[in-house]
Amino acid sequence: LRLAPRSLDSLKDWSKRFARWYDSAESPKTPSSPKLLQLFGDSLVKAKIKPSSVRVAFTWVRQYFEWLRAEGVAVAEQQKCQLPRDKKAIQFTPTEEEVNRFVGSALLEPQPYSALLCLLPFTGLRDSEAINLRDEDGEVGNDGRIYLTIKGPKNGHDRYVPLHEGGVQLLKNYLENTRKTLDSVRLYNAVWLFPHATKPQRLDRKLVEAHMRNARDKAGLPRLTCHALRRYFVTSGMRNGMDKATIAKIIGHTNLAVFDRYYSPTREDLGKAMANAERRT
Repeated sequence: LRLAPRSLDSLKDWSKRFARWYDSAESPKTPSSPKLLQLFGDSLVKAKIKPSSVRVAFTWVRQYFEWLRAEGVAVAEQQKCQLPRDKKAIQFTPTEEEVNRFVGSALLEPQPYSALLCLLPFTGLRDSEAINLRDEDGEVGNDGRIYLTIKGPKNGHDRYVPLHEGGVQLLKNYLENTRKTLDSVRLYNAVWLFPHATKPQRLDRKLVEAHMRNARDKAGLPRLTCHALRRYFVTSGMRNGMDKATIAKIIGHTNLAVFDRYYSPTREDLGKAMANAERRT
């Protein structure tokens, strides 16, 4: 299936859970049933699994069925599933002023967490992708711009992310000042761009999320998440004239239908689009 290691782990976890359910009394135990996936999803809802996790389960179990069919197992094509609605999940895209407030607050967090968090709105990276960056993943292109190489992302396809001028300055300050100081007292050779302070490993994602919550609360933005900064990058790019296909390539989306959910135009954006249309006519 050409999946990235992290995605492969998710596939294994949900496949095992499906297998346990299939062996239970709840399952019809008929591979020819087109309702297998829906029944599995219903069992997860009964077990009070979060709606967002149930939706993820549907995705990975479909992949599991694909693999089974490739191995010669006669698994029926599944009917369209009724996805549970997550009433708590409200998609939030911060404004430029809110992002500036967050960055100002994140700069007060300890390094290297501060630099990592401040880099997100300039690159559209997932927090896991920023955590996995290595020193060797940055290079200067023929146009003189710095590019980050994102290896083994969620969709399994490596990609290049051109650095915004703000991101370049941020990384330059981090590498020349903070990182140099950290390396001078470090007891091991760091290979990660944002290394752990005392252990030869990358940063713990839970700690990154904790510093994220701390910075957003200080900025008075309780709804802000790392993923919301990714949505801000998309909206900001569209607002500044980048085309949809280019932004989708930068953030690693192959499905433009999913990408469309990331773009949240404001009333002013709609007015600007109308003004541009009026000038052309």
